[in-house]
Amino acid sequence: MLISKKNNEPSQHGGISFRGDIQGLRAIAVLAVMVFHANSSWMPAGFIGVDIFFVISGYIISNILLEEGKSLNWRRFYWARVKRIVPAYVVMLSIVCAASALLLTPVDFAFFKSSLRSALLFVSNRYYSGFGDYFAPGAHEQPLLHTWSLAIEMQFYIFLPILIYYVPRNFLAPLLAFLCVAFLTYAELKLGVADDQRQVYFSLLARVPEFLIGALVAVSAVGRSWSERQSFVAGAVGVALLVLSLIFVDEKKFPGFYSIFPCLAVGMLIASRTGVVNKVLALPVFVIIGALSYSLYLWHWPVLALMRPEFNT
Repeated sequence: MLISKKNNEPSQHGGISFRGDIQGLRAIAVLAVMVFHANSSWMPAGFIGVDIFFVISGYIISNILLEEGKSLNWRRFYWARVKRIVPAYVVMLSIVCAASALLLTPVDFAFFKSSLRSALLFVSNRYYSGFGDYFAPGAHEQPLLHTWSLAIEMQFYIFLPILIYYVPRNFLAPLLAFLCVAFLTYAELKLGVADDQRQVYFSLLARVPEFLIGALVAVSAVGRSWSERQSFVAGAVGVALLVLSLIFVDEKKFPGFYSIFPCLAVGMLIASRTGVVNKVLALPVFVIIGALSYSLYLWHWPVLALMRPEFNT
């Protein structure tokens, strides 16, 4: 699967387009998360890298489902998701478990075992939403904290195919838009009344709009008929909005309405397809990092967490 160096048009393989610019967006996402986790003062809103991943996932999965249409093989679809996510995931869990057994105190390792069970079942977002008491270690010390986003992604994969498969195509885009607004409103209202913002932050329902924005780009086919000028403008606005989001979005007010800014930025960049910004994102260095983004995401947090001085005291 290759990208033309002249126009960045996607080539086809197995009916699904490969786009170097989307790999580039994955690179931006994982680098933002890694920088934020290393030192949040370097990129105060780098946590939105996870939301970039969610938008991309919504777009990619929706494209696959639309391509399959009514001939969708459900078993093959879900097995493909499992093959992509689970093997590397299980390897990471196994090695981190062994390292934690050596490095953690007995009390901390007991908490780790609870988090490991939730990670294996892909429900760690629920585990961490209610995590912590007076005797518990801080969440930032938990080697598997980052698995919450993978749990949400796997949970989302359960109902998106049902939605796209059974809803008539003419009604799909309006329904996705309605659901996006509804869940954004839900998240915003929950932020205002929740006793602990953590519950909203790790909530599947609060994160649904991020996937749906990507799905909307795929379902509506927005950008496919844009002129070169329109693609340039959309890409320029998208990258400007994304940069501003990486600097100014407040984690304490996230998700909710604030999440619309980075997610719209990513949606615009996906839609612009062949714009100048997309050609930059499709440069080999970004494509390579994007190809490694899943592995980088899996491993960066356990390494940082297990290196923290709290574990050596």
